[in-house]
Amino acid sequence: MFKKILFTLSISSFVGFSQVIDFENLSTLLGYNSFYNGSKSIISNITSGGVNLKSSFTKSENTESWTDWTFSKDKNITLAGFNNSRASITNGGFATSTNYAVSYGTSNIMKFNSISTVIGMQVSNSTYAYLSMKNGDSFSKKFGGVSGTDADYFLVTINGFRNGILNTMLGVSVYLADFRSAMPQEDYILDTWKQVDLSILGAVDSLQFQLISTDNGIFGMNTPAFFVVDNITTSGLTIDVADFENLTLSGSSFYKSNSVTFLNTITSGIGIFKNSYSYDSQYDYDYWSGFSFSKVNNTITSGIQNQYAAVTGKGFNQSNIYAIMYNNDDDILLKSIQSITGFYVTNTTNAYTSMRDGSTFSKKFGGNSGNDADYFGIKIKGYSNGIITDSVTHYLADFRSSVSGLDFIQNSWAWVDVSKLGLVDRINISFFSSDKNASGILTPTYIAIDNFNDTPPVPTSAIFRSNTSDNDVTLFPNPATDVLHIYSNNFFNNMTLIDCLGIETKVLPTDNVIDISTLKSGVYFLKISDLKVIKFIKL
Repeated sequence: MFKKILFTLSISSFVGFSQVIDFENLSTLLGYNSFYNGSKSIISNITSGGVNLKSSFTKSENTESWTDWTFSKDKNITLAGFNNSRASITNGGFATSTNYAVSYGTSNIMKFNSISTVIGMQVSNSTYAYLSMKNGDSFSKKFGGVSGTDADYFLVTINGFRNGILNTMLGVSVYLADFRSAMPQEDYILDTWKQVDLSILGAVDSLQFQLISTDNGIFGMNTPAFFVVDNITTSGLTIDVADFENLTLSGSSFYKSNSVTFLNTITSGIGIFKNSYSYDSQYDYDYWSGFSFSKVNNTITSGIQNQYAAVTGKGFNQSNIYAIMYNNDDDILLKSIQSITGFYVTNTTNAYTSMRDGSTFSKKFGGNSGNDADYFGIKIKGYSNGIITDSVTHYLADFRSSVSGLDFIQNSWAWVDVSKLGLVDRINISFFSSDKNASGILTPTYIAIDNFNDTPPVPTSAIFRSNTSDNDVTLFPNPATDVLHIYSNNFFNNMTLIDCLGIETKVLPTDNVIDISTLKSGVYFLKISDLKVIKFIKL
């Protein structure tokens, strides 16, 4: 349901590497009642293939309760109520399989043994939730109401996480029941297995499943918070990030050969980085091109004697080691053909100070008046079997704006999204500059690179930051269609929707989700407590 606004990893690149987690290896743990029910009191992890599911049980003489996950082969599709909470309405696992997983709770986590892309999974309703929505019960309503026209729905939204951080702004929503159509014959409660494509979530180490329903009371959701999962297909191929931390350097040093003439390749993550080196002993001068790696933290000294330093003084996210590229253009080779997400770039101290102050060889950007329309940047081209797939441009300095306050020379790490290049086996980086002559570019053609093929960051345009970091709030997706998710370190109980005419409506999120399905298309603002407003778009 959500508009796709970020990169999508091509499923075709996973052919031959997929792994299906179907829970069939767990049959020996199933009791006489055909579902896993633990011991008297147990919190354990259910492991199948590469997935780990937390399972929490409490039992006494006559009662038992459980939350999180269990697995089952129960085929009871007729008994209503909590006593049949572990059965699937599909009458068994997906296709001809026996076992499946059951989730209980409005927000549950599925963890993976390693970072990989989840291509998809099968989901459906539990018998308990299905019969409750179909017929109603003492706690929850019959979907559609007495008239059959109530616009009810039951929705699970799946988000991907990596190292505890939301992997992309995109979530995947699956309607387990939907009565919102103007055509009654289109209303449904899911009673078969439904394939869900999750590849858009990227490389993750965990998935979060959030349930919301239109049927809510003072204690939360009335619809039974159960659904079932089977046949989780992972790529079996992890995102291989080149962050250069696997390379060894001492002190504030950089990679430098001891040979007179040297040609080598530096390997980190998925990337293969060429380094060419030569040394002139007569003049005690070394020349190199391609890629080196460094942890030099000199952000002050200008000139070629400080050519191995990033202007940030550190790698991305305060890491120790980063790569330096020096050449008019050069290639990053890949271990295998695949789609690259992107990488972080910044200026070297040499290039930054040269553009800021000018030097013997290159001009001060903006000139003496500050009005010269100078620029410096890189063009990134993707290749597959020698054929260009696409290109991306990134500016490291830009003085072309008519508003002088918008002129900049980059001095922090910036993410460059290259996913549009598609499946590639080589990436070429070349420089361009307004400061050049017949011999070529005069601006020092250096750049610092880090975290090649990392997880894309959360777009800053979708994040509101107040004066204190504890009040950071994230809205996603943006634009949105049916639901708007809110992530924050704080709880806010005073939220107001404001439309473009200034009309205000108080809202109360359910499990950090606001239902916006009834809003007309347009631009809206969400005011949170006494904080500034956040703009979002309803499609």
